[in-house]
Amino acid sequence: MPTCQNCHEQWNWKQSVKVMFTLDVRLTCPFCGQKQHLTTNSRKRSQILNVVVIPVALFLALMLDVPPVGSFAILIGGFLSAASIYPFLIELSSHAEPGWK
Repeated sequence: MPTCQNCHEQWNWKQSVKVMFTLDVRLTCPFCGQKQHLTTNSRKRSQILNVVVIPVALFLALMLDVPPVGSFAILIGGFLSAASIYPFLIELSSHAEPGWK
């Protein structure tokens, strides 16, 4: 789970999952209110997770010749898997790293 670099408080799972639905790399710490930034490594890992989980779920649905309802269920399962793993991939920094604005 991510830890604020300013106040050193660890974010809980719910706060971490909210980050997954934002496009901004600047996040506000729920404890101290200071801006935190996703590290470059954290952004890369989350992009790899998104690029791997969803296509693999779709590929499985195609290979197993699953009906549309089953394909949708597999896709939802892939999304839930990604959402449950994502909070453990987040790293925060108190300053913006080069390459990210």
